[in-house]
Amino acid sequence: MKHLIEVENLSKSYRTGQRGFRSLRDSFQYWWVEALKKDKKSDPQFRHFWALKDISFRLLPGEAVGILGRNGAGKSTLLRILASLTEPTMGQATLRGRVASLLEIGSGFHPDLTGRENIYLNGAFLGMSKKEVGSQFDAIVQFSENESFIDTPVKHYSKGMYTRLAFSVAAHLNADILLLDEVLEMGDLAFQKRAIQKMIERKKEGKAILFVSHDSERVQSLCERAIFLNEGQLVFDGEMKQGMGYYLQTVIPTSRNLT
Repeated sequence: MKHLIEVENLSKSYRTGQRGFRSLRDSFQYWWVEALKKDKKSDPQFRHFWALKDISFRLLPGEAVGILGRNGAGKSTLLRILASLTEPTMGQATLRGRVASLLEIGSGFHPDLTGRENIYLNGAFLGMSKKEVGSQFDAIVQFSENESFIDTPVKHYSKGMYTRLAFSVAAHLNADILLLDEVLEMGDLAFQKRAIQKMIERKKEGKAILFVSHDSERVQSLCERAIFLNEGQLVFDGEMKQGMGYYLQTVIPTSRNLT
């Protein structure tokens, strides 16, 4: 069976201290000053750090993997690379099939378009025809519970409405790989339970799922396998119970005898 996701020696380096520029002129002036420096490495305001360092793993069809780790461990960076939102510094990631990514509230939505229009837009991004999207349209709207607002521009949606529609689009359109990054935190408990159940159904259909969440119960209900990241490095890849143990050890301070 061919893997849907293959990640090989993936690394991502960022340069701290980089500045934002209001205009092309500002950017050019800064570049010119930097070019005149004899030794830019001596500039103390800049340094490089590795958000990810030499990450390798594979996912088969029907696997749901929980990505665990503290804030800053590299979880979101990994998913952003897999979603082609940023390039790796080294290594490569091969994804086979259609990819639906839900990395932030309303990602892939145009705020001035209606819910209906955004459903078809997201389907087009996945390479689906209008007829293919139409066959799933009613199910998407019903699952999102946004029937009364489907022809309203999504910029007027609440965060909960955004979350429900964005997840419903990702869950129902014909994607082979689902990338989910803590997006269900905004939904109410009833919706969260329905969303997890929907992901279990997609897993049984042979979809590959990468799921980032700090909710241990939710991750364990969906995923049998865990990948634990710490300071950008892959520390553990295996059975969920053991991976959750590594994770809890990092987020729950060890009690100390202060007497």
